[in-house]
Amino acid sequence: MKQLWLTVCAAALLFTSCAAERGGAAGPAPSGQASSQAAPAAVQGVQDTEDLDAALEGLLPFGPGEAGVSLKSAIAAAGLLDWAEDNAAASAIPAMTAHIERWLGQKTPEEQARFWLNWPGVNDLAQAVARDMAGHRSLLADAGDPQTHDRYTPAKYQRLACAVESIVDAGLTSP
Repeated sequence: MKQLWLTVCAAALLFTSCAAERGGAAGPAPSGQASSQAAPAAVQGVQDTEDLDAALEGLLPFGPGEAGVSLKSAIAAAGLLDWAEDNAAASAIPAMTAHIERWLGQKTPEEQARFWLNWPGVNDLAQAVARDMAGHRSLLADAGDPQTHDRYTPAKYQRLACAVESIVDAGLTSP
C-alpha cells in the first residue's frame, strides 16, 4: 500500500511539473523542488540526439510477458537515465518532444506499439532508480550494470519523461 501511495504521489508531481513546463510557467519552483528542474532560459534544441535515439531504441527489442523483460526494462531504464543525467537539463522539453515525435514517426506501427507498451513500465522503473539507486542495485547488477552513473538526479529524468508524456497528452500518438 505504501508503494502504491508513493507511485500516486510521484505521478501527481510529474503531472504538475510537466504541466508547468509545457505551459511555460516562469515563476519560481514550488518549495521542495530543485530549481535545476526548469531549463535555463538559453536552453534550446536537444543535446546529443544520437544517444537519445539509442536510449529510446532500448524500449523496442522486447514486449510485456517475454522472458527477461525485467532485465531488459532495467537496461532500457538505465539508457534513458544516462541520457537524461548527461543532457536533459541542457535540452528544452518542447525540442525533446519534437525529436521523440520524429523518432517515433520513423518507426513501424509495430515498433511504435511496442514503445508505448513498454513505456509505462520502463518509465516507472527509471523514476524508481533515480529516487532509490541503492534499492535497485541487485536488479541493475543482474542486468549487467548497464548504468554509467552512480546516482541520478530525478529532476533531470523528469524532464525527459515530461517530453514523452507531452506526446501522449497531445494525443499525437496513441499508446
